[in-house]
Amino acid sequence: MHSKLYLTPTYIFSIMSLFGDAMKISVYNCDPHQRKVVKSAIKTFINHIISDKFLIDSLNVRIKFVNALNADGFCEAINFDDDFGAVDYLIEIDADLSENNRFLTLAHEIIHVKQYLTGELSVDHKYWLGKKIKDVDYNSQPWEIEAHNLEQSVLKSWKTLD
Repeated sequence: MHSKLYLTPTYIFSIMSLFGDAMKISVYNCDPHQRKVVKSAIKTFINHIISDKFLIDSLNVRIKFVNALNADGFCEAINFDDDFGAVDYLIEIDADLSENNRFLTLAHEIIHVKQYLTGELSVDHKYWLGKKIKDVDYNSQPWEIEAHNLEQSVLKSWKTLD
């Protein structure tokens, strides 16, 4: 009896990870000390919410601090691969936020990265957990509800390491 091997995106990312790919985090528009702190926080956040090391190793996350952003933060999947979907993620954070709110917002946006990466949320925000979602206001979007519910525990995963 032969078993079939299905080459899903997760499986292929797992194979790719065996060849040395590792998570990449880039941080823009901040001083070198803050860049180092943000990278440390992001690594901790990701390891707290994503258990699959191969998925983690496939990540390429770019964080930009932006003046006068019209929200606390945004996350979007960028640079798509026809077979794998999103391969890069851009997080923008309002540079005017207090330090605590910056890191809380980073935790919130990393939860969205996890949602895209695991396929819970489609990059066009039309599907959540495989079900089509009708237009709903921000506070009723299931991915936002999850992100708001988890953001404090994700932030605490890093703060307890200080």
